[in-house]
Amino acid sequence: MSGGHSVGDGKTRAEVYQDLVRSQQNGEAARLQELFKGSGK
Repeated sequence: MSGGHSVGDGKTRAEVYQDLVRSQQNGEAARLQELFKGSGK
């Protein structure tokens, strides 16, 4: 296997990156939800 390094549990770098992006987006969404929940009085 030359080219993309395999990381952790057999994921390609692209897959790891997608997981990272997804978790960041999920965290961002949760934070925004909290913000708007708090200001909706």
